[in-house]
Amino acid sequence: MTIEELYELSRMLNGKHLRKKCYVFCSSKIYEMARTRGYSGVIEEAGGTFVRDACADFTPLISAIDVDSVETDSCKGAHYMRKVHGVKIALKDTKRIIEENSA
Repeated sequence: MTIEELYELSRMLNGKHLRKKCYVFCSSKIYEMARTRGYSGVIEEAGGTFVRDACADFTPLISAIDVDSVETDSCKGAHYMRKVHGVKIALKDTKRIIEENSA
């Protein structure tokens, strides 16, 4: 994710709690910017987990934690995660994912 996307995500998650696992993929540089600006703290408080310097599409994390389905806003991610990891995919915009999976 970009710093702009992390800002928007932190705004959507502020004061909420995620009911499902949420992995947020970004570079270490972007994470440090988000940490300095307070975005990562809001996301982590809501239950998000950051994965730095890895591609969501090809990381062994998806297979290692026995994921069977993924909700994503990324067409590329949806294609490759289904193909590489064999998971079910729900392609949705971020706002809808947050609305459906947080309290």
